[in-house]
Amino acid sequence: MYVDKNGTRLPEMVLYQTKARVLCNRGYQREGAEVITCQANGKFNAPVKCVDLTKVTCLPLDPGYGVLICNATVSPATCTYLCPQHQFYKASNTTVASNKTITCSDSTAKWSHMSESNPTGELPNCSPVVTPTSYQLTVTIAFSGATSCIDGTTAALRTTLNSSNNPAFACMKNSDCTLSNVKCSSSTNHITLAFLINQTSGNLSSSATINTFMDTIVSLAANKSFTISVSSAKRTSTTLSANGEVSADASAVCPSGSGMVDTTCLKCPPGQYSENGVCYLCPKDTYSDTNGATNCTSCTGGNKTFTTGTDSASKCTVLCTVKTVENGKRVPTSGSVIGVDVQVTTYCSTNYSVPFGKPDFTTCSASEQATCYQKCTIKKVHDKVQADGVAYKVGDRLEFMNYVSYRCTGDKATEPMRNVKCLIAGEEIKITCPEIKYGLIIGVTIACITGAGIMFVAIKQALKPKPMKAPIKEEKEPSEGSTSFFGYIKGQVETIPRKVSTIM
Repeated sequence: MYVDKNGTRLPEMVLYQTKARVLCNRGYQREGAEVITCQANGKFNAPVKCVDLTKVTCLPLDPGYGVLICNATVSPATCTYLCPQHQFYKASNTTVASNKTITCSDSTAKWSHMSESNPTGELPNCSPVVTPTSYQLTVTIAFSGATSCIDGTTAALRTTLNSSNNPAFACMKNSDCTLSNVKCSSSTNHITLAFLINQTSGNLSSSATINTFMDTIVSLAANKSFTISVSSAKRTSTTLSANGEVSADASAVCPSGSGMVDTTCLKCPPGQYSENGVCYLCPKDTYSDTNGATNCTSCTGGNKTFTTGTDSASKCTVLCTVKTVENGKRVPTSGSVIGVDVQVTTYCSTNYSVPFGKPDFTTCSASEQATCYQKCTIKKVHDKVQADGVAYKVGDRLEFMNYVSYRCTGDKATEPMRNVKCLIAGEEIKITCPEIKYGLIIGVTIACITGAGIMFVAIKQALKPKPMKAPIKEEKEPSEGSTSFFGYIKGQVETIPRKVSTIM
């Protein structure tokens, strides 16, 4: 079966559980999984096709093991990148995402996520979420009712939370949550308590418990509805009431090989490593090619990487700088440092092109990257031109080294086509036909009546003008019935005697 007419073609029959990697032809973008598997029902496990992006300025992208869904019929062309199921990527310091939408800029020929640090448009690697080892909630509340810290405040705060009937604080009663690190500071008219709530058990696969705790205590303190009663050694009691100033922040404590994003632990994807519960990009000239790496591996053999976050040893390479181009632009941008095998595509400005028949792309290491030449302008088109399938007109542009094949009215089909070629960049070219200014029209037959019958005289060619006057040898007029009748006609005509009937 065929996966797609514009990409990988599979054999008619493949074995059960055979895996196939889908590669699209140049100018087409894969839409669907990169690797598909033959199932027991005789079908592949996921649909896949190659979308025509030949009219899109930007280069096709490699979505890796994700999925890229593109729409080239809108302007600008738009693609949505989707992570594999149940996987995510770090979209910011506080959010994870499973999809990313990018657009193509016709003016720059670059996708919207390309940058100096990402010149080739690498899409984010996705990875699964893992269960945290614990959650932490840091809270700071200002209290009125005292201007200096009081002994027993920590015990009073713990008692208030443990004895509360508010379901949001239930984890304190069942010991899933504990209070620690209580610190007091004072000012002229209030005191401030900062403390930490640790959730070390219970449902750790979700941050719902700690988030509910945080939302509730912030709401109570902001509305001045949270109070604690502190008993001193002298058995006096002081009531501390929240004065509305409050802040809180919840976070996850992640296991080795993963990193915290808000209250989510995301396994560090290829190209990153884990340290102290945070995922970091591998430095330049190193890589990691697995999920959950705790360190990065150095490139060998003197090879280097051109960005941070490299996810494969195959991307350790010899570096190359993209050359500049006049009257055009390159992607990756001129001056970018990339690998020698990375494709560089040249986009010429209006009325410029690469030489006809030459590719507009090369690897960065190519001795000559594409050059832009000014197109030729068609200045004249003869009205007897019969172009080969193309209606050329004055003002049309012809690519450098391209040519026009045509015939003129009257040319025989067996004769070679006429050609006009753009050999000098920017020149004006004419598509012309020879002019016939004198003589009779080829192919006319004259019939004359003679005493012997009707004689047919075929004009062999157009009469040519005499270049100069010269004495003309007089010829005797042929006698009636002669087969060379009209032989005196100047310009040499061919006589074809053909007796039709005899005049009696």
